[in-house]
Amino acid sequence: MNLFSTLCSIRPARYLAGLTLAGILTGCASPGAPKESSAGRGPSSLTEPDAPTPANSGLAEALAWFDRALVHELNEDLPAAVEAYRRGVQLAPDNGSLYLIASERLLRAEQTEAAFDLLDTLLERDPDNLRALRWMARLHIQNEDETKALDFLERAVALHPASEIPYLRVIRMRLQKDEVDPALHAARLAVTHADSPVRSTLLLAQLLLRESGNARDLITMQAHREEAEEVIARAIDRFPEREEFLLLSIELHAREKKMDQVVQHFHHLDERAKDPEAARERMLVTFLQAVGETEDHPAKAVSDIFEKRSEDALVQYLLGVLRENAGAPEAARDAFETALTLAPEDRTARRKLALLHFRQERPARALALLEDLLEQKPDDTELLLLSAHMRLATEQFEKAAHAFDQLEHLLSKGAAIERPERVHSGRAMARLALGNINKAADAMYQTLVESPESLETIWRHQLRLALMDREDAPEHAAERERHLLEALAILSNRIPGHPTPQLLIANTHSFRGDPAKAIEAMERTKALAEEREDPSTWLTPGFYFDLGTSLERAGRIEEAVDTFQKVLEMEPDHAPALNYLAYMWAERGKNLDQALSYVQRALEQDPENGSYIDTLGWVYFQQEKYEQAYDELLKAAEQIPDESVVAEHLGDVLLKLDRPVEALGYYRIALELGPGPREETVKESIQKAEQALADQSDGDVESEEEDTGSNNSTQVAP
Repeated sequence: MNLFSTLCSIRPARYLAGLTLAGILTGCASPGAPKESSAGRGPSSLTEPDAPTPANSGLAEALAWFDRALVHELNEDLPAAVEAYRRGVQLAPDNGSLYLIASERLLRAEQTEAAFDLLDTLLERDPDNLRALRWMARLHIQNEDETKALDFLERAVALHPASEIPYLRVIRMRLQKDEVDPALHAARLAVTHADSPVRSTLLLAQLLLRESGNARDLITMQAHREEAEEVIARAIDRFPEREEFLLLSIELHAREKKMDQVVQHFHHLDERAKDPEAARERMLVTFLQAVGETEDHPAKAVSDIFEKRSEDALVQYLLGVLRENAGAPEAARDAFETALTLAPEDRTARRKLALLHFRQERPARALALLEDLLEQKPDDTELLLLSAHMRLATEQFEKAAHAFDQLEHLLSKGAAIERPERVHSGRAMARLALGNINKAADAMYQTLVESPESLETIWRHQLRLALMDREDAPEHAAERERHLLEALAILSNRIPGHPTPQLLIANTHSFRGDPAKAIEAMERTKALAEEREDPSTWLTPGFYFDLGTSLERAGRIEEAVDTFQKVLEMEPDHAPALNYLAYMWAERGKNLDQALSYVQRALEQDPENGSYIDTLGWVYFQQEKYEQAYDELLKAAEQIPDESVVAEHLGDVLLKLDRPVEALGYYRIALELGPGPREETVKESIQKAEQALADQSDGDVESEEEDTGSNNSTQVAP
């Protein structure tokens, strides 16, 4: 779209009021606008651009009419705009650019016939005008007259054989009409005559390959293949930077089982590739697809072929990728190791093998492979980043921090690293794990600036470490949590208006089981978010759900209910909020009908959720529907067998069903699973079950004695 059209489309009237078409002609007129010169009018063909001079009064008046037309369009007075465009063209009948502009505007005003008339007039004056011929073809395509469109395109091809675009449109239209031979003819002409026929050559080669597969006789098939091979070979020489032609050659020779040529092209493509790993994936996929046209099991066929070329490092690498994708990591490792033995300097194979070792839980071997390569290329940012993250994952925090520091230094020197936030967040995780609070806060600041969502990754990593330490080293776990809070506080002070640090502080207090401090931090988060243009980024249904849980745990029940109701106003089918409210009411024996409705809605969203099923069972329990409660709680226990509260609930319902032996068993399971703050309640329930069992046993004994006495008296009765 030219500048004139763009301005018409997007600028408000007040912006355009002072503009004249003459002032923006270089943008509004086609690049092929004819010029006036002191020697007279230049050529009118749009392929030889000229520019008008203000000295031509007819052109000046024409431009004034075009300005009026523009104003009429902005005022949505299309009839007046159409008339003004016509007047402008009449005043400058030799200016091809104005014809093209006016015809475009007329077409937008749905004045199709008038647009055709203008282009007809232009082509009568300038039959060789390439832009006009192409534009006329487009009009006929829009008018669904493919025959006329093809006529104009083929005229354009004949008059301007060096331009590739008309050929491409002819080829596309011929193929849409399923006219393969004319499409091939147009493609051949383009390859022969166009200046730089990259797309035409690619289309010709693809068509020939396709038609060789569709040929009904061997002669035609062979002719198409031979022509395709010739076209592709010339294209590889003519356009050496285009890997598509090498891939096509791989496809062609793979079909003919010419493996020497295939492997040769593998190496050519690999040598030219900027990203060898991606290029190797493409060559493998191309080869597999080609083999798949003749083999029922292409992956096995390709594997057999590759195994026979055990002396070629690149082929062995591809065999490793094939085996890895087939789910055979050990066989893949063998192939990668063979490739690396044959080509020790192959960075891609070394990296691939290192990743495979790491995924198979052999981090020492993986890191050794990377370190060998990093000794030769210490500033290779991709390898350094991979090594740093591996060390982070294996909790080698000192070495990870050193590697991330090195990457930060390279970044500061202008090194190109894709997604640099990975460096900042990794450095923050390593430094935080080491307890280097200020350095961690610096890296967290850089992360927040570049990728705010990555800050949560840092937070999760530190809390995962704390969680792992809780059982064996609770003091160390508490220290990790404190370090995280300190770093977040420093970060919050550095960007005092940003809600994210406060939100993560709140979530950390929730993790630590301190709902009061969590609520304070959430209230600060809410206040900060409401001062920003996009508060909904932070004040999501999830935010209010977390606030509701903290309020409930802090004993602020009514506020919690209101907060959960707010979640449901924002997202009526928010299953966790529906379930939480239902459970709160069930625990307190209130609003049981509404609780039942809410948990059923939650289960519609997630029918296999064990916690939701437990809530449903507990609602039934409170409604004294004990059989239904037992059925649901039994399902919940199957879904979440390690959940103490579910076992406790089963004990409660079994006690109500007068099955104290089973109830006692479930209470003991609940105690074994770790009920946390409910431990005393579970112990009391165990005592109740034991008492119920004792009472039942006493009752059985008394009943047995009564039955015995009754039988004896019957025997002695006279």
